Amino acid sequence: MTTANYFTDNYHRYRAFLLLLLFVAGCQTPSGPNPQDANARGGICELENFSWNYRLVNHVEILPDTAGRLTFADVGQPSLPTGFRPYRDFTEPLATHLWYWGKIQVVNQVPQAAEHLEWVLYFATDWTSLEVFSRDHKGNWRAERAGAFLPSNQKRFSPTAWGSLIRLNLPPGEMTTVYFRGKSERKANPPSCHIYLQTTDRFYGRMGYARVTNAVFIGFLGMMLLYNLIVYFFGRNRSYVYYSGYLLMMVIYAIQSNDDLTDLFGSYLFAAAPQNYGYFKSAIFVGLMSYLAFIRSFTNINVLLPGWGRYFRLLTWLGLPLLIFHLWVSYNSNFSFVLEDRISTPYIILTFVSCIALLYPLYRTEDRKGYFVIAGIAVISIGALISALSRVAFPPFSIFYLKLGVVAEVLIFSLGLAYEQKKQIQAKERADFALRESVLLREKDALEADRLREDNRKNALLAERNQENELLLKEIHHRVKNNLEVVSSLLELQSVGLTDEGARNAMLAGRSRVSTMGILHQKLYQGDNLGTVGMREYLTDLTKNLGHTFGVNGQITFRIDVPEELRLDIDTAVPLGLIANELITNSIKYAFSSAAALDGGGVPVALGAGTVDVEMSRVGERWLLAVGDNGSGKMVETVGGTGFGTRLVGMLVQQLEGELREVNDGGLRTEVSFRVGRVDASGNETHAPENQTPPLGKPGGF
Repeated sequence: MTTANYFTDNYHRYRAFLLLLLFVAGCQTPSGPNPQDANARGGICELENFSWNYRLVNHVEILPDTAGRLTFADVGQPSLPTGFRPYRDFTEPLATHLWYWGKIQVVNQVPQAAEHLEWVLYFATDWTSLEVFSRDHKGNWRAERAGAFLPSNQKRFSPTAWGSLIRLNLPPGEMTTVYFRGKSERKANPPSCHIYLQTTDRFYGRMGYARVTNAVFIGFLGMMLLYNLIVYFFGRNRSYVYYSGYLLMMVIYAIQSNDDLTDLFGSYLFAAAPQNYGYFKSAIFVGLMSYLAFIRSFTNINVLLPGWGRYFRLLTWLGLPLLIFHLWVSYNSNFSFVLEDRISTPYIILTFVSCIALLYPLYRTEDRKGYFVIAGIAVISIGALISALSRVAFPPFSIFYLKLGVVAEVLIFSLGLAYEQKKQIQAKERADFALRESVLLREKDALEADRLREDNRKNALLAERNQENELLLKEIHHRVKNNLEVVSSLLELQSVGLTDEGARNAMLAGRSRVSTMGILHQKLYQGDNLGTVGMREYLTDLTKNLGHTFGVNGQITFRIDVPEELRLDIDTAVPLGLIANELITNSIKYAFSSAAALDGGGVPVALGAGTVDVEMSRVGERWLLAVGDNGSGKMVETVGGTGFGTRLVGMLVQQLEGELREVNDGGLRTEVSFRVGRVDASGNETHAPENQTPPLGKPGGF
């Protein structure tokens, strides 16, 4: 068994194993402590563990600056701090395009605090313009600019474009106050006070872990993208183009969403306006369009499920106006996450719901390539579901499971494309083999010009009907018949040169047996049904051929009484034809030996002197073949026969599991009774009872 066949025969097991692996991995929560809310005392955050990622949302105090005129000197006056209110007391979200002052108070009480003086304060990207006031290690106030719209080269601390980062110095046991002033310039995207604080060691550790995992994930997608492009270059399969587009957009979206794109090209592209990297979020639309086009092309859904094919085509093209609208909204709203998600999220949900709804109809088609799509959609849906549940049911929210689902899906789809490529190679090999075989056949038939033209005509006719199997089988029967004709002609030529009458008769008998099978194959390839033979026409041609072989046409009358609709399968017709050949030959050679004026082997000279009857009829569940003549009958001393023909008839009757009897009354009548288990007179299958043997036409017994 080849590797491809082994995989094909066991792909259900691989799919089950992969789903089980994904489920087990999905049940694991990424290691690392969760964000912590330390004990609050009057809004002060007490830092007690250097390994925590402190969430400060409940320790932030906010002072609205509607006029935008308050300065740090104003805020620092003893009379103004009373204007700060805890952020959690604001019943409505903060407004966009308005300035807000904020205050955070923390106390560094971690064990060995002297070793953990440097901390990193992280502001969400909702703050597009931001200025933070903190004390340095000498106790002097300093101001740092930050914000999502501020270029990295203007930030004092920017190891990554992820968020707005401020490095703080927190002396042990002292309360440290941090002021900040900022606003959000994005429409419908107010600033958020979800601010985090962690030691620099933990920050760099988490950043390194995120960079490594993102690099592995993006590197995997890039590797699969390169593989698909290489395979497309050699195979020119459109499915690889769509899937490569999907992978490319996944890479771009993953790099943009992790701010790796800004980190890599921030100094060269959009250096003065880093917010413009938000345009790359539109890659999700191109990715989904490529994804849908891949499913349509790979599964050949337009043929398997035409209605779904039209729906998926419409859904694919729907992404184009949404992409343009998304770009317009991004520009007009200053890259508001909220407004952008109102466009992209419904399209993402519609795409996934449509793909999930397709699974059952696709499964019912029993298309093997469809099973790969079913498995791929299933695993990425499970990953997305677990990631969604992690936001609600078991935080913290993580896209680890979604990435795991994407990896599994990419692997499954890549296996599906490899499977398709293997099938195409096999189809090409079959086509090449058929082409080589056709060339060999044409070379072999080069000397038979007439036959070749006839074959070409038949080949053209059968090609129009798209019946390649029937053409091949007819060609086999035709060649067998030709070969048998060649053998028959050789026997005839050999018999001409023989002087010994016994040898000559043996040659003629052999020739008649070969011709019998040749006629059968001729009927098979000339008829409309390649599995059965019309017995009436077959026996008629057989008697004509025997009359010609022995030169008795016009001297012996052959009467055929066979139902016109009677057709037998080839396994029954071959031995039956040989039996009929032997019985008719015996009648020709011996039935009229007592007549006066014989000519060569006992054949009468007078025209119409003899009659040979060939009959077939159904008796109960069995069929009866009878060959009779009006000759002198069989002599007593030769009953049972001792020659080769007699032995051949006996063996053939035994092969048919039939019974043989002879009626020697006014000529010799030989009857063969047999049961047909496959084809009856109407061309239908029949099954006779095993213990039932109906009576035959005449009394006497076998």
